[in-house]
Amino acid sequence: MVKLNVGVWHLAAMPIHLDTVHAITDYMRFYSEERPQDRYYCKTPLEVRTEALSSDKPVKYPIPKNKRIEKYKQNSTFFATFLLFVKPIDFRGFSIT
Repeated sequence: MVKLNVGVWHLAAMPIHLDTVHAITDYMRFYSEERPQDRYYCKTPLEVRTEALSSDKPVKYPIPKNKRIEKYKQNSTFFATFLLFVKPIDFRGFSIT
């Protein structure tokens, strides 16, 4: 059983099998270390990080603006209202048992 303690809340989730955990972990490793990404000009995130750490002036890879998201933010009062009421989550009490 996975238990998530967040601040004063205590959430219990469905049982997670080890093979599911391994599959998710393996995918996250693949995505962050091996998968070439277009925005990095077909380099992997690990290659970009290694180059940035070894350079005095690292290459910048800005995230392009998404016009649909920008339009949504301008036209939506829900978005501004939502941001006012979002409570930060404290993950310091996170535990898997």
